[in-house]
Amino acid sequence: MQELYYIGEVSELLNISTQTLRYYDKIGIVQPAYVDPNTGYRKYTYDQVSYVDRIRYLQGLELNLQEISEAIQGNDVGRLTSMLKQKAEQTKEELAALRSRLEDLNWYVEYYGHIKNTGFPELPFRTTEPARYILAEPIPEGEAVYGYAGHRLIRRENSNAFRKLKLLRQVGYLLDYPSFLEGRLRPTHYFTYLKEKPPMESKYLLEIPAGDYFCLRTKLLQDPLPSETVRRYFSSVQTSPLMIANEYEDNFLDFKTCVYELQVAIPQMKDEP
Repeated sequence: MQELYYIGEVSELLNISTQTLRYYDKIGIVQPAYVDPNTGYRKYTYDQVSYVDRIRYLQGLELNLQEISEAIQGNDVGRLTSMLKQKAEQTKEELAALRSRLEDLNWYVEYYGHIKNTGFPELPFRTTEPARYILAEPIPEGEAVYGYAGHRLIRRENSNAFRKLKLLRQVGYLLDYPSFLEGRLRPTHYFTYLKEKPPMESKYLLEIPAGDYFCLRTKLLQDPLPSETVRRYFSSVQTSPLMIANEYEDNFLDFKTCVYELQVAIPQMKDEP
């Protein structure tokens, strides 16, 4: 076995630059076993070559050189094991964050394809939805439908009380059902969806219950309300069901022309005695 390796040989053997080896020497993490006093040529032992290979492996696990040096030069296996465990926990957290980001990306892709993928806008349909959660801003009666509540909602979602909530980039309105049947657009709240159930309670945090919903689509802020279609479907319903209007962006210039999916909660029929 070769006893000493010139720096160029180590560079070729490990596919590492001589500049990196000189840097390791400079910071004291791997200093060559022998330096020719006349030529300055660096020579490394076989153990040092293996040592450099170990360092590169640990760097690949994203340990920094200072951590590696402290553990290896101190011949402290326990110290290295502790650092590896800490890095493993950190990686788990990063992986969870990446999975969450992937979920958000896939959700946003579905958001922009929802109208196309779930039928024609003029055809009512029925859907079953899970429980959903929203951050909702009340709209006083008589206030303009567009803008004012949105401004307040943006301020609220970025406030200290709510800024840590995981939001989905979809907004909508809760609508007053009797007013809708009369052909009047009367939102009671402007909201944004949450990704998950919120960890605290607030009058601004509401749950949209799971269940079946009657759905149709309209350009809510532009077109006449499809009141008659809803009235026909719910003609036998005596109460005022929950009514939601979910916005689906189809442009980035004029949100007043966006399509909304109206969802009206279908009351559950009581079991016959």
